[in-house]
Amino acid sequence: MSANVENGFVREDITALLAEVAAEYVAKGGSPLSVVVYGGASAVLRHNFRKTTHDIDYSIPEPADPDSSELFADCVALVGERHDLFPRWMHSFPHLWEEPRYQEN
Repeated sequence: MSANVENGFVREDITALLAEVAAEYVAKGGSPLSVVVYGGASAVLRHNFRKTTHDIDYSIPEPADPDSSELFADCVALVGERHDLFPRWMHSFPHLWEEPRYQEN
């Protein structure tokens, strides 16, 4: 991981941290799950116009095992503590994948 994380996570930081969270999740017996990364982190990973991001936004669309999301969040916290990162260095928006709700006028 880059020595100066205060200035944001670069591509190598993001991939290393995601790999570490995934390794923790698998080591703890987590069931298969999809994690969608979006926001600044996805711009750093996928596009060339942004070099850093201050956090990693993610969502887990409908996990097969209801405990998977909680276990994944625990692994995120563990990795964050290990690297002395701020509490919401990687955070989820669990309702991102809900159907839109429309209100009648």
